[in-house]
Amino acid sequence: MNFGFYASPERTLLFDLNDFDETAPGPFEWDLKRLAISCVLVARELGLAEDEQLALVKAVARQYRNSMTAYAEMNRLDTWYSRIRVYEFLQELDGSHFAEYLRRVADKSLKNDAARVVRRMCVEQRGELRFGSDLSGLQQCREDRDWIPSITDDYLETIRPELRYLLASFHQRDSVLKVVGVGSVGRRCCLVLLQGERPNDVMILQVKEAVASVLDDEDGSSGASLHHGRRVVEGQRLMQSASDPFLGWGFLRDGGHCYWRQFRDWKGSVELQKMDSCCFATYVELCAHALAKSHARTGDCVAISDSLRSTRRFAGLLGRYAMSGADQVELDFSAYLDAKL
Repeated sequence: MNFGFYASPERTLLFDLNDFDETAPGPFEWDLKRLAISCVLVARELGLAEDEQLALVKAVARQYRNSMTAYAEMNRLDTWYSRIRVYEFLQELDGSHFAEYLRRVADKSLKNDAARVVRRMCVEQRGELRFGSDLSGLQQCREDRDWIPSITDDYLETIRPELRYLLASFHQRDSVLKVVGVGSVGRRCCLVLLQGERPNDVMILQVKEAVASVLDDEDGSSGASLHHGRRVVEGQRLMQSASDPFLGWGFLRDGGHCYWRQFRDWKGSVELQKMDSCCFATYVELCAHALAKSHARTGDCVAISDSLRSTRRFAGLLGRYAMSGADQVELDFSAYLDAKL
């Protein structure tokens, strides 16, 4: 679920990592192990047998190693500029039924732009746009809104000068609280409606509270003293081939850290529960390639490639770890349910 579609600044649909709340420097195998365990958990949800689960993890291991080897043979600039352009990738799939499904998801993502979001979420009141009052997952914040930042605060200083010029023609019309996902429970989040001089000059930005990463070392050596919104933003800019141009950080009005980004700009993701084993196998290989690309951008791809090639039975070792890790996740979840929290 940490992979998906989004728009590049040049308006190209890309596939890449898309969740960076916990981003911090660390060993490359942490991400790879997490992906492998997630692969097993989804495979079990799909009802796949144990040998099929293990085969999927081995496919992830092989794809990650092959991709990292390819990046190790490229020069640094070519690695940096490498992107997974969705429609080019679809052509490589050569008419498979997974390509047909992925194309439907991609085409749907292209319709998920600012104008559509505004039509769905906003209403006109006394000649001005406002967020609707009966939207699922949103809550009006007429009270206790002193923490909500303004676009004119520190955020503008963290984006490029030409974008500051662009946003200077927009005014903050309304804001609304947004219910966060499972991975962000307890963090404050709001949507900010911006409108320019003309009625159709509208956009929605999301402001999300940023707190210390669970990956921070106890002594703070991994960056706990930094602005946590900046940590998220810089991690995203490093790991993604191209990032939302309006991605930036700032402070909440009560001093908390936050980061800003566009809301649903060509965002899209696959529905894992609708996949068969063949589609899922292709998808996890795509995810493994995207992860290798991000690691090649931010780490020593030659050293990682050499390490993987020198590790005998790498795929089998990752498979055993993933199966054991998935078992532990299921035990933890069962304990959580029994606790009735």
